[in-house]
Amino acid sequence: MVQEPQPIPTSEFADVESVDSIISALYNSISFGAGEQPDSNRLRSLFMPGAHLIHVKTDAADTMDVETFIDRLVQQIQAGILTEFIEAELARHTKSFGNIAQVFSTFETRLVTDYRSSSARGIHSIQLMRYGDRWWITNLLWDDEQSDKPIPAKYLPEHQFPESSE
Repeated sequence: MVQEPQPIPTSEFADVESVDSIISALYNSISFGAGEQPDSNRLRSLFMPGAHLIHVKTDAADTMDVETFIDRLVQQIQAGILTEFIEAELARHTKSFGNIAQVFSTFETRLVTDYRSSSARGIHSIQLMRYGDRWWITNLLWDDEQSDKPIPAKYLPEHQFPESSE
């Protein structure tokens, strides 16, 4: 099935005026509590047309566009498989030059599926571009933490480490 491109909803300037604001809007738009839905239009408004979301796995990469990501999320909600999804940023490392930025954003996900609750952590690699008067997400890749692949300490918040006795 060929998917028709969706028009990009107008974004709130406060969501796209800076790298900080667009990353915050990203996490807020995909998170939802019981009985709620993700803010699909807000999510769409953050991504440049043609952007990809890529979930990197051990032996594959699941590549999708924004509409496919939203469709999958909504299908899980409508089927009653996913009832809550909260994703929050734990730490961030940003490198930028001119009108481009690369963000490594460590996240924690809490979700409820089929009446079971779980949590996971990982890292988003978010590429952004400033075009016109706003920032756009051009691509988002993420990889999940595994027992044999822990998140390196440099990508974790400092408050998680024991205080030094010095």
